[in-house]
This record gives sequence, structure tokens and C-alpha cells, in this order.
Amino acid sequence: PIFNSVICDLLNKIENLFDDNPFIVVFDDIWSCLDNDNAARKFEQFLEFAAKKNVVVIAKCSNISVIASCKNSSNILKNITNTICMPDHEADKSFLEVLEMNEEELKIIQMMGQSRQNNFLLKCADDSIIFDFNLEPLTQYIDIFSNSELTLSVLNKLIDNNKDKKAKISTLLPEFIQELKNIEKNRIQEELRIEKEERDEQRRILREKMGNGED
Repeated sequence: PIFNSVICDLLNKIENLFDDNPFIVVFDDIWSCLDNDNAARKFEQFLEFAAKKNVVVIAKCSNISVIASCKNSSNILKNITNTICMPDHEADKSFLEVLEMNEEELKIIQMMGQSRQNNFLLKCADDSIIFDFNLEPLTQYIDIFSNSELTLSVLNKLIDNNKDKKAKISTLLPEFIQELKNIEKNRIQEELRIEKEERDEQRRILREKMGNGED
């Protein structure tokens, strides 16, 4: 009961953040929490409310069996319009039942898992599309979504130093990316410096041994 109350309270607090501006909410493996009827019912209401508020909700799942074992998953999935499936050569028949896929879509997921291509399958109603998922050109933006201690500290510093306290975060994006690039550049330079010092020290020790006639 306590856990159920925490889930419902958390969803209420997130709902209070919605202000009709574009918003993305990502839940990591929330399916394991939705066996409880009250929590599941609240999450269904949350999805309906989010749709009205211009909010995109992503409910990640690392294992299809978690959704399959969730007794409330079928009702919740009715409120989810798009399904994204990553390559998985071990994908089994549960994909057909849980995600209402057909045999061809299942084979595609399995084939993508056997290849080295950066693809994923997007399913919407009865249609499905294969997309390229190569993020290499976007590596500079990945740090933005990492939510690491470093990125948060850089962002907070930029916000504190910005004279316009009401400015949107998006206006700080170019400066944020450049600052992360500078940090990475300095990190690489520091690593190279340390490696050079270690090599110099090894050569010094070697010269001393050779000078002393040591083998």
C-alpha cells in the first residue's frame, strides 16, 4: 500500500509540471510497478492527461517478459499509440501476444538483432516502419540527456551566470555544448600529459639502469 501511494503521489507531482508546453517524460521499467490495480489505474489516467497536455510519455522496458507478466499491461497498452522495438535476435512469440505484432514484424526484429545495423522498428497501429538509429552524428547532444553530475553542474553554472534569469534553457544550449566540448578537450589533454610523464619516467629509469650497467 505504501509503495502504491508513492507511485500515485509521484505521478501527481509530475502532472503538476505540465503547462501545455512540449514535455517528455521517460519511465524506466515502470511496468514492474503496475501489477497493483490502483497504480495501474492512476498510470492510465496519467497517460490520458499527458496526451491532452502536449506531453510525450515513454515507458521503457528492458525485457518483454516484464510486460507479459504485468496483469494490467493490456489496458495500459491501449493508451500507448506507438511502440519502438530495438533489435533483438532472441525475440520470441511473446512479442506477438503482448505487442500485437505479426510474424513478419517479429522476424524483422530478430534479423536486426543479428546484423550490425543501427536500426529499430516503430509500430503504430497496424503499420510498422524501420528507422536508422545511428547516433554518431549526434554524440555532442547525447551528454545533454545523460543527467550526469558533470552535465548538471555545467548547466547550473550557466543558469547562475546568465543575466536573464527568465531565459529558457534552450537559449543556453550552444554555450552548454561548447562548455562540454572544452571539458572533454581538457580531459584528453590531461590524459595525454599524464601518459607523456609516465613514458618520460620510464625512459629515465631505463637510462639509469643502463648507466649503472644493470640488466
